[in-house]
Amino acid sequence: MKITNFIRTLCIILIGLVIVFISYKKISASKKNKMTVETNAILVKKFLLKYKKPEHVEIQNFVNNPRNKFSNDIQDIKNLKLFLDKNSNYYIELQIFTDENDAKAPLVVQFRFLEVSSKNLIKEDSLNLF
Repeated sequence: MKITNFIRTLCIILIGLVIVFISYKKISASKKNKMTVETNAILVKKFLLKYKKPEHVEIQNFVNNPRNKFSNDIQDIKNLKLFLDKNSNYYIELQIFTDENDAKAPLVVQFRFLEVSSKNLIKEDSLNLF
C-alpha cells in the first residue's frame, strides 16, 4: 500500500512537471511570434524618435542604381510616417548612400540637423544599416 501511494505521488509530480514544461514552451513560442523583425526603416525611425520633433524631414537618395539590394529599404525609409512640429526651430535632412560597387557595403543614412531660419548645421550623425 505504501508503494502504491509513492507511485501515485510520483505520477502526480511527473504530470505537474509536464504541464509546467508545456506551458513554458507555449509562452516562449508566443513571445517569439510577437517579436517583430527590425527592418532598416524601423531602425531609422527609432533613431529619429530619440530627438524632439522636427519641422520637416528632407530625404536625399544618392543611390543611383534602382535595382540595388537596398532599394526596398530606401523606399521604406521614404514612406516613413514621422511626427512633425511646425513650431520647431530645426529640420532634418536625411542623406542615403552606399558604395554600389561593393556588395558588402552598408547602407549609410546621414542625419543632418539644420536650423530652419539660417540652414546652419546644428548636429550631424550617421547610421550604418545592413
